[in-house]
Amino acid sequence: MINIIFNKIKNVLTRKKRITKLGQYYTIGDESIYNPEYSLEVRIPADRKFLTIGNNSVVMGKYIFETNRGSIKIGDRSYIGGGMFICTESITIGNDVMFSWGCTVVDNNAHSLKSADRINDVRDWARGYKEGSIAKYKNWDKVKNLLL
Repeated sequence: MINIIFNKIKNVLTRKKRITKLGQYYTIGDESIYNPEYSLEVRIPADRKFLTIGNNSVVMGKYIFETNRGSIKIGDRSYIGGGMFICTESITIGNDVMFSWGCTVVDNNAHSLKSADRINDVRDWARGYKEGSIAKYKNWDKVKNLLL
């Protein structure tokens, strides 16, 4: 019984520590709802905010930052019901926007269209995955940014 209680306390403390650590990567506005624990992934950390959420918004979904330059801004009174956001540079969602569940938003095409440019992608992805840092070796130099 003591071990069960100890493990529950340990899990709660570990969860709080993870959320506190993630807190360095996002800013949340007044009266907004967001839980970063299972939805924020910064693959190449940097000492800055990656995700900014405005006031009075409800934000769900998964937010993945592939590079240390990525930035996602979500405006005021916006609702993101789920889905996935994959960012290398910049994604901006305005005020009073609603996304249903299951949407995917990206700001890049993730892989070059030329096979010679992506010849090492799988090897590099697997290497990072095995080391616990998924995109650590991904070469983004040949990936086209979709910003217009």
